[in-house]
Amino acid sequence: MLDIGSYSIKLLYGHYTNGFVIVTKSGFIRSPEGLVNNGLLDVDLATEAITELMRNLQIKPKKSGIAVVESTAIVSRNFTLPYANPTDLQGMVTMEVERLFSEVLQNYIIDYSCLNIRTDADGAKADVMVFALPDKIFRSYQDTFINVGLLPHKLDVASNSSSKTFRKRVFINDVACPVDKTVALLDIGHTMMNVQIIERGVLKFNRAIKMGGIDITKAISQDLYVSMEEAEQLKVTEADLLALVNSPLKISVSRVVDDIAAEVQRVLNFYTSSNTYASVDSIFMYGGTSRLKNVAKYMSRSLGHEIEVIDNMNIIHLKQELPLNCYPSDFINATGALMNI
Repeated sequence: MLDIGSYSIKLLYGHYTNGFVIVTKSGFIRSPEGLVNNGLLDVDLATEAITELMRNLQIKPKKSGIAVVESTAIVSRNFTLPYANPTDLQGMVTMEVERLFSEVLQNYIIDYSCLNIRTDADGAKADVMVFALPDKIFRSYQDTFINVGLLPHKLDVASNSSSKTFRKRVFINDVACPVDKTVALLDIGHTMMNVQIIERGVLKFNRAIKMGGIDITKAISQDLYVSMEEAEQLKVTEADLLALVNSPLKISVSRVVDDIAAEVQRVLNFYTSSNTYASVDSIFMYGGTSRLKNVAKYMSRSLGHEIEVIDNMNIIHLKQELPLNCYPSDFINATGALMNI
Protein backbone atom coordinates (compact mmCIF):
# COMPACT_ATOMS: atom_id res chain seq x y z
CA MET A 1 0.00 0.00 0.00
CA LEU A 2 1.57 3.29 -1.14
CA ASP A 3 0.88 6.88 -0.16
CA ILE A 4 2.93 8.99 -2.57
CA GLY A 5 3.31 12.61 -1.52
CA SER A 6 5.44 15.56 -2.54
CA TYR A 7 7.44 15.31 0.71
CA SER A 8 7.64 11.56 1.28
CA ILE A 9 6.53 8.17 0.01
CA LYS A 10 4.99 5.94 2.68
CA LEU A 11 4.59 2.19 2.30
CA LEU A 12 2.56 -0.26 4.33
CA TYR A 13 2.83 -4.00 3.83
CA GLY A 14 0.12 -5.98 5.54
CA HIS A 15 -3.51 -7.03 5.52
CA TYR A 16 -6.90 -6.31 7.08
CA THR A 17 -8.50 -8.93 9.32
CA ASN A 18 -11.10 -8.98 12.11
CA GLY A 19 -11.41 -5.19 12.16
CA PHE A 20 -7.69 -4.44 12.37
CA VAL A 21 -4.95 -3.56 9.90
CA ILE A 22 -1.99 -5.82 10.61
CA VAL A 23 1.19 -4.12 9.43
CA THR A 24 4.14 -6.47 8.99
CA LYS A 25 6.45 -3.95 7.32
CA SER A 26 6.38 -0.16 6.95
CA GLY A 27 8.73 2.52 5.77
CA PHE A 28 9.12 5.85 4.08
CA ILE A 29 11.53 7.64 1.83
CA ARG A 30 11.89 11.34 1.01
CA SER A 31 10.31 12.16 -2.32
CA PRO A 32 12.68 13.37 -5.03
CA GLU A 33 12.05 16.93 -6.18
CA GLY A 34 9.44 17.06 -8.93
CA LEU A 35 7.98 13.64 -8.11
CA VAL A 36 4.35 14.72 -7.95
CA ASN A 37 2.45 17.71 -9.30
CA ASN A 38 -1.06 17.97 -7.86
CA GLY A 39 -1.43 14.20 -7.94
CA LEU A 40 0.29 13.59 -11.28
CA LEU A 41 3.40 11.41 -10.92
CA ASP A 42 6.68 11.68 -12.76
CA VAL A 43 6.73 7.97 -13.60
CA ASP A 44 10.51 7.66 -13.88
CA LEU A 45 11.19 9.36 -10.55
CA ALA A 46 8.40 7.42 -8.82
CA THR A 47 9.68 4.11 -10.22
CA GLU A 48 13.20 4.72 -8.98
CA ALA A 49 12.13 5.87 -5.49
CA ILE A 50 9.58 3.09 -4.90
CA THR A 51 11.99 0.43 -6.15
CA GLU A 52 14.57 1.65 -3.63
CA LEU A 53 12.00 1.68 -0.80
CA MET A 54 10.82 -1.86 -1.59
CA ARG A 55 14.43 -3.05 -1.75
CA ASN A 56 15.15 -1.49 1.66
CA LEU A 57 12.12 -3.25 3.16
CA GLN A 58 12.90 -6.50 1.33
CA ILE A 59 9.51 -6.57 -0.35
CA LYS A 60 9.46 -8.59 -3.53
CA PRO A 61 7.61 -7.38 -6.65
CA LYS A 62 4.63 -9.23 -8.11
CA LYS A 63 2.50 -8.33 -5.10
CA SER A 64 -0.85 -6.54 -5.44
CA GLY A 65 -0.34 -2.79 -5.39
CA ILE A 66 -2.71 -0.29 -3.79
CA ALA A 67 -2.25 3.47 -3.61
CA VAL A 68 -4.03 6.60 -2.43
CA VAL A 69 -4.04 9.82 -4.42
CA GLU A 70 -4.81 13.41 -3.48
CA SER A 71 -5.35 16.26 -5.93
CA THR A 72 -7.44 19.41 -6.26
CA ALA A 73 -8.21 18.14 -9.79
CA ILE A 74 -10.37 15.33 -8.35
CA VAL A 75 -14.06 16.13 -8.68
CA SER A 76 -16.40 14.89 -5.94
CA ARG A 77 -20.18 15.22 -5.80
CA ASN A 78 -22.93 13.88 -3.54
CA PHE A 79 -26.16 12.47 -4.98
CA THR A 80 -29.29 10.92 -3.53
CA LEU A 81 -30.78 8.33 -5.88
CA PRO A 82 -33.59 5.74 -5.75
CA TYR A 83 -32.25 2.37 -4.64
CA ALA A 84 -33.30 -1.08 -5.84
CA ASN A 85 -30.08 -3.08 -6.09
CA PRO A 86 -26.32 -2.44 -6.61
CA THR A 87 -26.48 -3.07 -10.39
CA ASP A 88 -29.27 -0.56 -10.97
CA LEU A 89 -27.55 1.94 -8.68
CA GLN A 90 -24.36 1.78 -10.76
CA GLY A 91 -26.36 2.52 -13.91
CA MET A 92 -28.11 5.47 -12.29
CA VAL A 93 -24.80 6.90 -11.05
CA THR A 94 -23.44 6.74 -14.60
CA MET A 95 -26.49 8.52 -15.99
CA GLU A 96 -26.32 11.20 -13.31
CA VAL A 97 -22.65 11.84 -14.04
CA GLU A 98 -23.39 12.04 -17.78
CA ARG A 99 -26.19 14.51 -17.11
CA LEU A 100 -24.15 16.84 -14.93
CA PHE A 101 -20.65 16.41 -16.36
CA SER A 102 -20.82 15.33 -19.99
CA GLU A 103 -17.09 15.93 -20.49
CA VAL A 104 -16.05 14.00 -17.39
CA LEU A 105 -16.52 10.50 -18.81
CA GLN A 106 -14.06 11.18 -21.63
CA ASN A 107 -11.18 12.49 -19.52
CA TYR A 108 -11.79 11.04 -16.06
CA ILE A 109 -11.97 7.71 -14.29
CA ILE A 110 -15.25 7.50 -12.40
CA ASP A 111 -15.77 5.73 -9.09
CA TYR A 112 -18.41 6.03 -6.43
CA SER A 113 -19.12 5.03 -2.86
CA CYS A 114 -22.56 4.25 -1.49
CA LEU A 115 -22.56 6.17 1.79
CA ASN A 116 -25.91 5.12 3.15
CA ILE A 117 -29.12 3.32 2.22
CA ARG A 118 -32.26 4.62 3.91
CA THR A 119 -36.02 4.48 3.52
CA ASP A 120 -38.44 7.39 3.55
CA ALA A 121 -42.02 7.96 2.42
CA ASP A 122 -40.95 7.73 -1.22
CA GLY A 123 -39.15 4.42 -0.82
CA ALA A 124 -35.52 3.29 -0.55
CA LYS A 125 -32.84 5.91 -1.26
CA ALA A 126 -29.06 5.69 -1.60
CA ASP A 127 -26.75 8.53 -0.60
CA VAL A 128 -23.83 8.35 -3.01
CA MET A 129 -20.51 10.18 -3.31
CA VAL A 130 -18.98 10.17 -6.78
CA PHE A 131 -15.27 10.73 -7.44
CA ALA A 132 -13.90 11.68 -10.85
CA LEU A 133 -10.12 11.22 -11.16
CA PRO A 134 -8.29 12.71 -14.16
CA ASP A 135 -7.29 9.90 -16.49
CA LYS A 136 -3.70 11.18 -16.80
CA ILE A 137 -3.22 10.87 -13.01
CA PHE A 138 -4.66 7.35 -13.05
CA ARG A 139 -2.32 6.35 -15.88
CA SER A 140 0.74 7.73 -14.11
CA TYR A 141 0.04 5.48 -11.11
CA GLN A 142 -0.73 2.49 -13.29
CA ASP A 143 2.50 2.88 -15.26
CA THR A 144 4.52 3.31 -12.06
CA PHE A 145 3.08 0.13 -10.54
CA ILE A 146 3.85 -1.86 -13.66
CA ASN A 147 7.41 -0.49 -13.78
CA VAL A 148 8.20 -1.56 -10.20
CA GLY A 149 6.69 -5.01 -10.75
CA LEU A 150 3.50 -4.57 -8.72
CA LEU A 151 0.13 -5.76 -9.93
CA PRO A 152 -2.15 -2.68 -10.10
CA HIS A 153 -5.06 -3.52 -7.81
CA LYS A 154 -6.66 -0.32 -6.58
CA LEU A 155 -6.25 3.46 -6.57
CA ASP A 156 -8.27 5.23 -3.90
CA VAL A 157 -8.91 8.92 -3.21
CA ALA A 158 -7.15 9.90 0.04
CA SER A 159 -10.24 11.39 1.68
CA ASN A 160 -12.37 8.35 0.83
CA SER A 161 -9.62 6.08 2.13
CA SER A 162 -9.01 7.81 5.48
CA SER A 163 -12.73 8.09 6.23
CA LYS A 164 -13.02 4.28 6.20
CA THR A 165 -11.10 4.15 9.47
CA PHE A 166 -14.14 5.75 11.14
CA ARG A 167 -16.75 3.31 9.88
CA LYS A 168 -16.48 1.33 13.11
CA ARG A 169 -15.78 2.31 16.68
CA VAL A 170 -12.17 3.46 16.95
CA PHE A 171 -9.88 4.64 19.72
CA ILE A 172 -7.80 7.73 18.96
CA ASN A 173 -4.86 8.31 21.28
CA ASP A 174 -6.33 5.54 23.49
CA VAL A 175 -9.67 7.37 23.89
CA ALA A 176 -12.90 6.12 22.27
CA CYS A 177 -14.20 8.24 19.41
CA PRO A 178 -18.04 8.23 19.60
CA VAL A 179 -19.59 6.60 16.54
CA ASP A 180 -22.74 8.74 16.71
CA LYS A 181 -20.90 12.06 16.35
CA THR A 182 -19.69 14.22 13.47
CA VAL A 183 -15.92 14.41 13.08
CA ALA A 184 -13.77 16.77 11.03
CA LEU A 185 -10.42 15.38 9.85
CA LEU A 186 -7.68 17.82 8.88
CA ASP A 187 -4.95 16.14 6.85
CA ILE A 188 -2.33 18.87 6.48
CA GLY A 189 0.58 17.72 4.38
CA HIS A 190 3.49 19.30 2.56
CA THR A 191 1.76 20.94 -0.40
CA MET A 192 -1.92 20.15 0.21
CA MET A 193 -4.47 19.77 2.94
CA ASN A 194 -7.72 17.89 2.93
CA VAL A 195 -10.69 18.73 5.15
CA GLN A 196 -13.14 15.87 5.61
CA ILE A 197 -16.48 15.79 7.43
CA ILE A 198 -17.45 12.33 8.67
CA GLU A 199 -20.94 11.98 10.09
CA ARG A 200 -21.71 8.78 12.05
CA GLY A 201 -18.88 7.02 10.25
CA VAL A 202 -19.92 8.21 6.78
CA LEU A 203 -17.94 10.67 4.65
CA LYS A 204 -20.34 13.54 3.96
CA PHE A 205 -18.07 16.24 2.58
CA ASN A 206 -14.46 16.76 1.62
CA ARG A 207 -12.42 19.60 0.20
CA ALA A 208 -8.82 19.48 -1.05
CA ILE A 209 -6.95 22.78 -0.77
CA LYS A 210 -3.55 23.51 -2.28
CA MET A 211 -1.91 24.76 0.91
CA GLY A 212 0.42 23.07 3.39
CA GLY A 213 3.74 22.98 5.17
CA ILE A 214 5.70 24.16 2.12
CA ASP A 215 3.94 27.53 2.38
CA ILE A 216 5.23 27.93 5.93
CA THR A 217 8.76 27.05 4.80
CA LYS A 218 8.56 29.59 1.94
CA ALA A 219 7.37 32.32 4.31
CA ILE A 220 10.29 31.67 6.69
CA SER A 221 12.75 31.64 3.82
CA GLN A 222 11.49 34.92 2.39
CA ASP A 223 11.05 36.78 5.69
CA LEU A 224 14.28 35.66 7.34
CA TYR A 225 16.41 35.64 4.16
CA VAL A 226 17.52 32.03 4.57
CA SER A 227 17.59 29.09 2.18
CA MET A 228 14.63 26.72 1.91
CA GLU A 229 16.72 24.03 3.62
CA GLU A 230 17.48 26.33 6.56
CA ALA A 231 13.86 27.46 6.69
CA GLU A 232 12.63 23.86 6.86
CA GLN A 233 15.02 23.14 9.70
CA LEU A 234 13.87 26.24 11.60
CA LYS A 235 10.24 25.27 11.10
CA VAL A 236 10.76 21.76 12.43
CA THR A 237 13.12 22.47 15.35
CA GLU A 238 12.61 26.09 16.44
CA ALA A 239 9.14 27.33 15.50
CA ASP A 240 6.63 27.38 18.38
CA LEU A 241 3.26 29.01 17.78
CA LEU A 242 2.64 29.52 21.50
CA ALA A 243 6.03 31.04 22.27
CA LEU A 244 5.72 34.06 24.55
CA VAL A 245 7.97 36.22 22.39
CA ASN A 246 6.72 37.31 18.97
CA SER A 247 9.97 36.57 17.17
CA PRO A 248 10.31 37.06 13.39
CA LEU A 249 10.13 33.26 13.07
CA LYS A 250 6.88 33.01 15.00
CA ILE A 251 5.35 35.89 13.02
CA SER A 252 6.20 34.22 9.70
CA VAL A 253 4.79 30.88 10.77
CA SER A 254 1.64 32.24 12.40
CA ARG A 255 0.76 34.31 9.32
CA VAL A 256 0.55 31.18 7.15
CA VAL A 257 -1.14 29.07 9.83
CA ASP A 258 -3.76 31.82 10.17
CA ASP A 259 -4.45 31.44 6.44
CA ILE A 260 -4.72 27.66 6.83
CA ALA A 261 -7.12 28.07 9.76
CA ALA A 262 -9.22 30.51 7.72
CA GLU A 263 -9.55 27.98 4.89
CA VAL A 264 -10.59 25.29 7.36
CA GLN A 265 -13.14 27.65 8.90
CA ARG A 266 -14.64 28.35 5.46
CA VAL A 267 -15.09 24.62 4.81
CA LEU A 268 -16.70 24.05 8.22
CA ASN A 269 -19.01 27.05 7.73
CA PHE A 270 -20.05 25.78 4.31
CA TYR A 271 -20.87 22.35 5.71
CA THR A 272 -22.89 23.62 8.68
CA SER A 273 -24.74 26.27 6.65
CA SER A 274 -25.76 23.83 3.91
CA ASN A 275 -26.95 21.09 6.27
CA THR A 276 -29.84 21.75 8.63
CA TYR A 277 -28.91 21.15 12.28
CA ALA A 278 -25.39 20.13 11.22
CA SER A 279 -22.55 20.63 13.67
CA VAL A 280 -19.02 19.33 14.16
CA ASP A 281 -18.42 17.56 17.46
CA SER A 282 -14.70 16.77 17.22
CA ILE A 283 -11.77 17.94 15.09
CA PHE A 284 -8.70 15.77 14.58
CA MET A 285 -5.50 16.68 12.76
CA TYR A 286 -2.80 14.56 11.17
CA GLY A 287 -0.20 14.87 8.43
CA GLY A 288 3.34 16.22 8.54
CA THR A 289 2.36 19.81 9.36
CA SER A 290 0.38 18.66 12.40
CA ARG A 291 3.76 18.02 14.08
CA LEU A 292 4.61 21.73 14.11
CA LYS A 293 4.96 22.76 17.76
CA ASN A 294 1.59 23.75 19.26
CA VAL A 295 -0.08 24.14 15.86
CA ALA A 296 -3.23 22.34 17.05
CA LYS A 297 -3.62 24.52 20.15
CA TYR A 298 -2.97 27.67 18.10
CA MET A 299 -5.56 26.75 15.47
CA SER A 300 -8.01 25.75 18.20
CA ARG A 301 -8.07 29.38 19.31
CA SER A 302 -8.77 30.58 15.77
CA LEU A 303 -11.54 28.06 15.14
CA GLY A 304 -13.07 28.22 18.60
CA HIS A 305 -13.00 24.43 18.78
CA GLU A 306 -10.49 22.06 20.32
CA ILE A 307 -8.26 20.24 17.82
CA GLU A 308 -6.46 17.04 18.72
CA VAL A 309 -3.44 15.71 16.86
CA ILE A 310 -3.76 12.00 16.10
CA ASP A 311 -0.78 10.02 17.33
CA ASN A 312 -2.23 6.52 17.14
CA MET A 313 -5.41 4.59 16.32
CA ASN A 314 -6.26 1.20 17.77
CA ILE A 315 -7.10 -0.32 14.38
CA ILE A 316 -3.44 -0.17 13.34
CA HIS A 317 -1.43 -3.10 14.72
CA LEU A 318 2.29 -2.86 14.08
CA LYS A 319 4.45 -5.98 13.92
CA GLN A 320 7.61 -3.88 13.94
CA GLU A 321 8.68 -0.46 15.16
CA LEU A 322 8.03 2.47 12.87
CA PRO A 323 10.94 4.41 11.38
CA LEU A 324 12.36 7.26 13.46
CA ASN A 325 10.09 10.33 13.69
CA CYS A 326 7.11 8.41 12.29
CA TYR A 327 3.73 7.95 13.95
CA PRO A 328 0.95 5.46 13.20
CA SER A 329 -1.21 8.40 12.11
CA ASP A 330 1.22 9.06 9.25
CA PHE A 331 -0.26 5.95 7.63
CA ILE A 332 -3.98 6.71 8.11
CA ASN A 333 -4.65 7.18 4.39
CA ALA A 334 -2.83 3.96 3.55
CA THR A 335 -4.61 2.11 6.36
CA GLY A 336 -8.05 3.02 5.04
CA ALA A 337 -7.23 1.66 1.60
CA LEU A 338 -6.12 -1.67 3.09
CA MET A 339 -9.46 -1.94 4.92
CA ASN A 340 -11.46 -2.26 1.72
CA ILE A 341 -9.72 -4.81 -0.50
